Amino acid sequence: MGNPVSERPQLGLNPVALVRALFYELGAHAVRSNRSVPKDGSELVTMQALSQVTVPEFTGDIDDLSIGSQISLIRVSTDVAHNLTGIADGAGNDPAEGRTLTIINIGSNNLVLKHQDSNSLAANRFAIRSDITLAPDDGCALWYDATDLRWRRRSTF
Repeated sequence: MGNPVSERPQLGLNPVALVRALFYELGAHAVRSNRSVPKDGSELVTMQALSQVTVPEFTGDIDDLSIGSQISLIRVSTDVAHNLTGIADGAGNDPAEGRTLTIINIGSNNLVLKHQDSNSLAANRFAIRSDITLAPDDGCALWYDATDLRWRRRSTF
């Protein structure tokens, strides 16, 4: 039997590696969906297990990206720089109070999270003071404020 400490993923400055290490430590099993998400983000992503989803490459701006209520990590890439104006829980409900979500840009182009963009329903918008540009390999942790019905930034990395 190997040394469990030496078999753990090594932490570095790469946010993807950091998230993988966190899942390893927590014992979470993240499984990607085998189902496509329409480019407009209008359909619920069905998951085989909880936690993580890699959405198909964005080829346009996305309003109200619909994800499952159990998703905690979204991996996103874009064909050129695109905007994400809001996130829905996928069941037609407002996200739960305190729900946390991490978005990681796994592509080679920027993804912009838009502050209070009216292209998304009010309850799906980001209240983040100003737009957040996620460069390749950058990420953003969000939490849902059910009092104000908005996604708020916890941190960017």
